Amino acid sequence: MNSSVAAGIERPVIRALHPEILPPHRANPFNCIHFGALFCLIAFLGAGCIFSPDKKPRGGIIKPPVVYPKRLTAKSAVKFLTIAWSERDSAQIDSVYADDYLGTSNDLDDPTAQNLSFVKSDEVHAVGAMARNPNIVSTSMDFGLSENWVEDHYVTDPPDWRYVQIQNFEIYVNAGSVEYRAKYPNPVISQTWFFEFTLRPTYPNGPTGEPVWEIVRWTENRAKN
Repeated sequence: MNSSVAAGIERPVIRALHPEILPPHRANPFNCIHFGALFCLIAFLGAGCIFSPDKKPRGGIIKPPVVYPKRLTAKSAVKFLTIAWSERDSAQIDSVYADDYLGTSNDLDDPTAQNLSFVKSDEVHAVGAMARNPNIVSTSMDFGLSENWVEDHYVTDPPDWRYVQIQNFEIYVNAGSVEYRAKYPNPVISQTWFFEFTLRPTYPNGPTGEPVWEIVRWTENRAKN
């Protein structure tokens, strides 16, 4: 199905399939979807204000405060992202992405597939849409242990930039009657994934202050083995 609206922003280049609708508490067989397509599906779940509304506790239960790591390193910024996404906190999502951020998602198995691209406002809108949608029960972004992430530098990037490659991940959205999942390794289908963030340090308190890392690029490629 062609998507013309993604979280309130017209993006006619994006194409994504609707998952099969299943009864609650059953896994969606559409779990081999790549994250870029999952992002487009999530965008259908709601739209509106960029930023997440305040979450009020239900039934008198007070949710403990969310603890975010300081973004002193490239890896800590990626960890920051996973927490903000899981919490559906678009204000924190806004803070961790650079203004000139560009994300790309490519399906290398289909030469006719249209490559997906995302800018900062797309990422913020999608998370804000999830926060506003009352049907979404839970969300999670799990990249495994940071010790297993690969961090290095491309000589073509500025000298202080770093890339972080994710070796395995599971990104999940429970929308009540349907579940969305992007997972690697995937027991359903044999695939090879390339999943990488590129980050750079900023110095909001001056060159002698602590660095605050932000995400400049995200690249996802998927191919069947």
